[in-house]
Amino acid sequence: MEKVTKFIILSLIIGLLATISVKYVPLEQEDFNNAPQRIPSIFSINDYEDHDPIEITDKSGFATYASRGDGSSGDPFYIEDYRFINNSVPCINITNVNDTYFVIQNCLFQGISGGTGIYIDSVNNSYGTIYNNTFQELDYGINILDSRFMNMDENIFANNFVGIYSTSSTVIDIRASNFTDHDTALNLLYSDFITIKGCTFDVNRLGLNVAHSSSLIIQENSLSNSSLYGISTGGESVNITYRENQFSNASIYQNSHNATIINNSFENGGLALLVTAIDELNNFTIVNNTVNDLPLYFSNGENHQQLSSAYGQIIVVNAWNITIENFYCSNTIIGITIHRITDIKISNSICSENSYGGIVIYNSYQCKLINSTIYSNELYGIQISSSMDIFLHNNTFIKNRYGIHGGNLEEVVISSNHLEGNSYYGINVYYPINVVIVNNTCASNSAGMYFASDFDDDSIIVTHNLVFNNSNTGIMIYGITECRIMYNQIINNSFHGITCERPKELHVHHNAFIDNKFTAMYPSQAKIVDLIVADPQVYWYDIVTGEGNYWSDLAGSYYRISGLIYYDPNPLLTNPFETNQYSVPSSPENLEAVVSGAGVRLSWIEPQANGGSEILRYNVYRGIAPDEYMLIGIALGTTFFDGSGQADITYYYMVTALNENGEGSFSEVVLQTFPEPLSTSDSSSTLSTAVDSTSTTILSTSQQTSGFLGIIIIITLGVLFVRRKRLRKILS
Repeated sequence: MEKVTKFIILSLIIGLLATISVKYVPLEQEDFNNAPQRIPSIFSINDYEDHDPIEITDKSGFATYASRGDGSSGDPFYIEDYRFINNSVPCINITNVNDTYFVIQNCLFQGISGGTGIYIDSVNNSYGTIYNNTFQELDYGINILDSRFMNMDENIFANNFVGIYSTSSTVIDIRASNFTDHDTALNLLYSDFITIKGCTFDVNRLGLNVAHSSSLIIQENSLSNSSLYGISTGGESVNITYRENQFSNASIYQNSHNATIINNSFENGGLALLVTAIDELNNFTIVNNTVNDLPLYFSNGENHQQLSSAYGQIIVVNAWNITIENFYCSNTIIGITIHRITDIKISNSICSENSYGGIVIYNSYQCKLINSTIYSNELYGIQISSSMDIFLHNNTFIKNRYGIHGGNLEEVVISSNHLEGNSYYGINVYYPINVVIVNNTCASNSAGMYFASDFDDDSIIVTHNLVFNNSNTGIMIYGITECRIMYNQIINNSFHGITCERPKELHVHHNAFIDNKFTAMYPSQAKIVDLIVADPQVYWYDIVTGEGNYWSDLAGSYYRISGLIYYDPNPLLTNPFETNQYSVPSSPENLEAVVSGAGVRLSWIEPQANGGSEILRYNVYRGIAPDEYMLIGIALGTTFFDGSGQADITYYYMVTALNENGEGSFSEVVLQTFPEPLSTSDSSSTLSTAVDSTSTTILSTSQQTSGFLGIIIIITLGVLFVRRKRLRKILS
């Protein structure tokens, strides 16, 4: 009796909604509550009845397949308790139906090699409820086109390509449903006034994708284990509200307008705010969110800020005079995000294992990154776009996809950085104006450095760098107007030492090319191809002194460059860098691992041989077997605290030392069983995992840059030209 009473009350509510005019009127946010709700089943079903595909093109078609109801608000049509196994036409196809209330419930939609479960097209002056169904192994579980007033409640979507796809539809309520193992669980395109509440998204490549849509409420959902993003919004979408969602191994990629992001929690995830226009950034409300149990820091227009390690993620926009130091961030999407900032300094910080990048800087001016370690980020160590007056000095970028990646940059100095093991490029800069790359070490990346442009005012200087052991080319150049490569050591790269395509003005001299590989087609350590200007100025020697480069495979009085007909006419007969021997440190000694509080403390003795230059740092590796290890942190001294292991697991630990020439061999292997966590959490253990504060000595900025600035002044005199108009227009 109680169920029947509830049924009658809900039917009366839907009957009242039927009086709404057919003409679409935009709804306010609170009007989501007035959308028709599901109509519960009045009995339970134990077995499905197999059924052929159903096609409904008018109200009378429902009467053919419905088990009960007349399509009115008080007595909707019910299609229920069926099983559809299909791989071609939609299991249920509803098209051009008006003035009809219907419920599809307690059905199983199962694909064999694709297909669509429910397809709804041009159903407008009707109210549909899709309740307690299962959709699995389909191309599309539910596909909605040009329709409105649909409720989807307590459905299960598993192993489809797309769970729900909505195009050009409005007023859709999706609640308490489960989405597992999809390419895209929920895809909204040109769809407005959508509520997604109380749903679970797990093990999807992309949980929710939103494009060209508006007025969405995303509330109280659980999103976990997304291989791309939990939620991605862009494509001119507006007015999106995220409230009280929980993200685990999932993030928000937000590139739309007017968002409200409140009371969300992220574990191994976070917020990527990639909107660049200042008027869009001013329409964001981001408060009371947490990342890995620490506050997500967001500020807009707040000047003179000093930030440190008390946050899980930092996003700063539209301000000036910002300092970030001693900040540690790991396992979010982007550690530090900077939009339209003037005068920012980031120093002595660590950003590791973030799913997008360690640091992102957009449309900013006077930015410094100093003495920081950026490692094992999925895409970028640091990404810089449309910015000028950038100084990156004495940082470490290891095992990212790109170490340093930048575009539309002007007046940039990248100096004394160590870039190693990045799977694409150590340094990648496109559209550079007055960029200087000096005194960096690029080792064991895919390619050491790559510079590209098709503009007419770009210029770059690459000097006094060590580029070695990269698995592709040492230095790659594409179309740069004015490029000077000089006084570099380019050693043992697996392809050419240097390649240049579409040169305009290229100067290559006083470099040492040693044991770089080449092919039978291009039998040289250097290659130049694909001219696009009639008379490029290409010089493989110094036009002032006439001196060329040192080539380890020189076999005559000149050196032939592969590809087009170019020569180094006056190669150097001795290596100008012979006094700086190419050698790495020996292995650290006497490694020990002991349980200390909630983790394991490692200690060792520095190597007997430092390779002829100062040891810069130590890499610490851990694994569950001697041959299954990964980098877990960096130490600048001879101790390290590991607070990130799992209790009762026995780990193998190894340490290597690095100097300016690269990484030495592994230390001996030691084993230690990780302890149970302490009852009271130690807030300092996370930071000490990456760099042990008791053994770290950081030089002051003045110590590190003295002497270096003199090099920059000498190098740049007479060769840099001020070309600021294009980028200043971008920044204005």
